Amino acid sequence: MQTDSVHDAVSAGAPVEAARDASDLEPGTEQTEARFVGVPRVDAEPEPLHEAGPYAVVSVDQRGADIDTFDARGVATSSVTVESGTPPRHRVGEKTVAEIVAEMHDAKTIEHIFVVGILPVRPQLVQSLPARVLDDVIELEIGSRADGSDSDLIRSAVQEARDRRALLAREQ
Repeated sequence: MQTDSVHDAVSAGAPVEAARDASDLEPGTEQTEARFVGVPRVDAEPEPLHEAGPYAVVSVDQRGADIDTFDARGVATSSVTVESGTPPRHRVGEKTVAEIVAEMHDAKTIEHIFVVGILPVRPQLVQSLPARVLDDVIELEIGSRADGSDSDLIRSAVQEARDRRALLAREQ
């Protein structure tokens, strides 16, 4: 058999001609000849999308904010809840939600910031973030901090936005 030469031809993308010889036959079967001539199709693994990094989902309302962080695979890594104050000046000790999120971004703990929640608090938080992080902020018009809110819907919207950003980064 010419296994190596066929493999080499397939690897090189060259036309292949192969014939079944008598050594391949089971005893008692007739010899037939089959030929394939053409460029073989070799399915390669698709190129993976640009690996998205860790991110935060910041859920806001009039009473406070939840800051949930996730690794690049979408596995939760931490959660901070901020209560009371007037939006967007919700505070944890001396720091506002915007300051906490900006520090996480600056420390490379997160690369993207997804902001969800109710109007007018969601855009107020985005406006209070420092300009240096705004390119990595994605405001999603869904979600809430209320009990029973659809976390699967938020997770799906975040993943869709991450996939879209990865495709855009890949095209550039």
